[in-house]
Amino acid sequence: MLSGLRWNGVQDRIQMTRAAAVTGAGLPPDERHVLRSVSLLDAFDLPLATQAAGLTHEAAAQRLVERPIVSENPYAVWPFHLHALIRSTTRSADNQTDDRWSTTDWQRAAERAFSALGDQLNSSQAPGRLLLTAALNP
Repeated sequence: MLSGLRWNGVQDRIQMTRAAAVTGAGLPPDERHVLRSVSLLDAFDLPLATQAAGLTHEAAAQRLVERPIVSENPYAVWPFHLHALIRSTTRSADNQTDDRWSTTDWQRAAERAFSALGDQLNSSQAPGRLLLTAALNP
């Protein structure tokens, strides 16, 4: 019985991984770019997603958060969230797409995200401790 549960868990993970890969492949290029960028983050808001993606307009990020692959908690500092499996699949399955990112692309997105987090910390009206705690405790 227990081995059956393990097998079902593996099957579920494989099916979710495939679904996540298909979901990413089915997005328009600008939304896929935002998806890759936010896959580096546990949670995000529109400005953070936009800055991490290196975009000047929030439209692609807005369309992405309206999709069912993004969860929302309106009470969180960063209200939007991707399931960990979608984040992981997005980062690992990327080498199979025509518009895949290089290691340098991933590094630059991480630097932009880190910079955007710093900008939010410096400009926030909320106590710095609140943002810092939210960043450290996903």
